[in-house]
This record gives sequence, C-alpha cells and structure tokens, in this order.
Amino acid sequence: MKELIKLINKNPDLEVVPLVYTEIADYEFSFVMGKILKCEIDYMCEYDERLFVWSDENGLDLLGYLWDEEERKSFLSDKEEIKGQIEIRARIRYEAIEWKKVIVVWIGAE
Repeated sequence: MKELIKLINKNPDLEVVPLVYTEIADYEFSFVMGKILKCEIDYMCEYDERLFVWSDENGLDLLGYLWDEEERKSFLSDKEEIKGQIEIRARIRYEAIEWKKVIVVWIGAE
C-alpha cells in the first residue's frame, strides 16, 4: 500500500487502474477479498473491448491481434506479397493506437 501511495503522490494526474486477476473474480458473491500484488507506472490502451497493458506483454499481443484482423480481411491468403501487406497494415494501425500512462494496481487472491 505504501508503494501505491508514493506513486499517487508523485503522479497525481495519472489515473489509478486496478486490474483484478480472474482467479478472484467470482460471480457467486458481491465482493471478494484480494490483495495488492504490485503497483507500477505503465501504459494501457483499450481496443475492441479488450484491455492491453504494455508491461504485461500485451503490447505485443495487440500487434498479433491486429495482424489476425488484417489476415481475416485478406481471406487468409498464403501469397508472400499479401503477407507483407498484412504486416504493414497491422503495424500502421498498431502505431496509431494511443497508449495512456496510468498507475496500474495488480490485484490477486488473498
């Protein structure tokens, strides 16, 4: 908790984003006790109703996700020139996405 308070005091303009691991997100109860595993300054973005956090290697997952979308648009062609175009289109879309600097609070099971 001390680390979170320190981050908030040093970065009062940043949004605090609590991320709860699915292992404790139980829909049987209204509330579930968890604990802060770590907190850090990071970058996140929302795309297609999914949340991507840069340090959680989701930055690369997002590029793969965009690649898959471009591949589907190209009807899964195996031609090398089409694959090159898919990569270019995916990278252009990826580089246009805004990553927001936030304080991420990772919450896990108690």
